[in-house]
Amino acid sequence: PQDMLNYYNWAVGAVDENKVWVVGSVDDWMPDNIQWSADGGDTWVRVDARLDAGAYLVDIAVLDANTIWAVGSGETIIKTTNGGWTWTLQNYIWPIMDEWLEGISAVDSQTAWVAGSWGTILKTTDGGETWVEQDAGYALHSDVAAVDQDTAWIVGGRENIFKTTDGGETWINQHSSTAGSLSSISAVDAYTAWAVGTWEMAPTGGTYNIILKTTNGGETWIPQDAGTELPLYDVVALDAATAWAVGESGVILKTTNGGDEKPDIKSISPTSGQPGIEVAVVGCDFGDTRDTSYVSFGGVQAAAYTSWSDTEIAVEVPEGISGAVSVTVTTSEGTSNPQDFAVMDLSLIHISEP
Repeated sequence: PQDMLNYYNWAVGAVDENKVWVVGSVDDWMPDNIQWSADGGDTWVRVDARLDAGAYLVDIAVLDANTIWAVGSGETIIKTTNGGWTWTLQNYIWPIMDEWLEGISAVDSQTAWVAGSWGTILKTTDGGETWVEQDAGYALHSDVAAVDQDTAWIVGGRENIFKTTDGGETWINQHSSTAGSLSSISAVDAYTAWAVGTWEMAPTGGTYNIILKTTNGGETWIPQDAGTELPLYDVVALDAATAWAVGESGVILKTTNGGDEKPDIKSISPTSGQPGIEVAVVGCDFGDTRDTSYVSFGGVQAAAYTSWSDTEIAVEVPEGISGAVSVTVTTSEGTSNPQDFAVMDLSLIHISEP
């Protein structure tokens, strides 16, 4: 544990292993409390955002050492572009305790989404100079995870999971249930994401956790076993195999195998090349030996393998394919998350003679 001024810490964001930001509150007299550490959390310094209205800040998006957004009550959105020395109030309504913004996710210095109560979705493409409302239908949104300028997920009440792939023009509900509520989502890429939350069992009134994962862009969301019944409030994913979740009573969960027995691809190298070149596929749960398992490039099974282990495969790109394809690993436990690979068409490469 690290000593901090805040009594409640609502969200954390990190630039690297040393530079960390936290938003929270000390009490009702100091709700808009921002703190940052330059030494990995050994010491913390309070930053004055000068929010005269005293909004509660509940989420933060740390893009880099200079560019940071935070959101909270009263649809408050603040931003710094100089590492926290000064903050700009970009959005705000009165009364300050109405219309809470619960989550923010930034793609770059110009593009970010926020989500909040009563179905609020806002997006900026000009660094926050303007925020445009979007509509996914009425829902109590609690968090947002943006992948790029076109792709984002939003989660909330009734286990709703909405996704857009057109910049927010349309939102598709991929999952819903009357049993629970999702509080957080973290996306690795356009294919892989985790969502966590809480559901209540009637008639006993007991509360339990929800962990859902997708590796196919949200076409299916598969429940996972947390190993505890405690409700979960937040999740952050590093890659398709590694994620943390936190929740009630201080519980902290971590997975390094994707949360299940299915194979997970963390990376491939190189990410482009012609048929016949060797590609290294790094991940977990591939199995110690190949047996009947295989790697596919755009649905075409590879035939030549140099090596196969539980965490790395060396495989040759098969003949007869070109263009953008997805690389997957299939074992007896299932098929992994895809990774993008560009197959070069050698017939289109012209080599000039000297």
